[in-house]
Amino acid sequence: YAPVFPVNFGSLADARAFGETFFGYYNHEHRHSGIGLHTPASVHFGTAGQVRAQRQVTLDAAYTAHPERFGHR
Repeated sequence: YAPVFPVNFGSLADARAFGETFFGYYNHEHRHSGIGLHTPASVHFGTAGQVRAQRQVTLDAAYTAHPERFGHR
């Protein structure tokens, strides 16, 4: 689910290009289970609370529209 690190890089420029792509993905796109499926950037910049609130709005709307999908939880 994440880019694979090469065994070695052809040059310093190759390593920097790889790192830029990898860390951009890792920090801004990849959702981490250890931090509530937030991105590290969301936690770092303090937007995780807003994301969590929006997730709850979405779940509430889904429950209202289709309560049968949620069982008796």
